[in-house]
Amino acid sequence: MNYGLILSNNVVSKLTKVERSGGCTQTQEIAEHDRCLQEVVSESKVAWAEGNIRVGDYILIIDSDTRVPSDCLLDAVSEMEQSPDVGIMQSSSGVMQVVHDFFENGIVSKLSSVTILAMADSFIDFLHQRHLHGH
Repeated sequence: MNYGLILSNNVVSKLTKVERSGGCTQTQEIAEHDRCLQEVVSESKVAWAEGNIRVGDYILIIDSDTRVPSDCLLDAVSEMEQSPDVGIMQSSSGVMQVVHDFFENGIVSKLSSVTILAMADSFIDFLHQRHLHGH
């Protein structure tokens, strides 16, 4: 995450040096961002990135090989905006099974119950905190 933040900050630093006489359209801003991003990526020699990598109000933390739909944050941001007490959200997609053999079924069963218990415990803590603060 720190490496991604450094890349993002380098892109923003380059964007602040771009001349914008008489305003800038959204299309021009996107083109400048893409140009600055490609400069930063080529200067780093170890990174690859595409799209808008600027850090905003919400951060989506994913594995480097994860592909997400462009609208994946809509529900999460909506919930965060409506619930200012919420500081972090986690999606639970379950445990992936590949071969469905006896050993894997046992591991999946155990991991699933641990995930559910951790989520339930967090939710109970959340409700307890809301009760203590009179919400």
